[in-house]
Amino acid sequence: ALMGMAIDQTGNVVYNQPLEWFFCPSGTQLERGVVVTNPVPGQTNISQDFSCVKSGEVAREIGIGEIILVRLGEYILIGYALLWLNRLYNRWRVSRRSALE
Repeated sequence: ALMGMAIDQTGNVVYNQPLEWFFCPSGTQLERGVVVTNPVPGQTNISQDFSCVKSGEVAREIGIGEIILVRLGEYILIGYALLWLNRLYNRWRVSRRSALE
């Protein structure tokens, strides 16, 4: 959850690019809209709406299920990358410590 909060910022082009690669037809671009609602006093709901557009017209809407699957894949890849970096750092630290002894 912390990783998602830190990386999944609204409008993050690098993080949203896989949505365009996987779901937008050729010749279209990903467009992100933000829907803000206030259902009751003191509560604000913000949701994102992704669609593929061409010449200002919506060619395809990207559903929430598709977005969840892509985000899950991104979180898994980022998690494994962080684990690999941690192992690399630990190996470097151990080899450095043995070289000093």
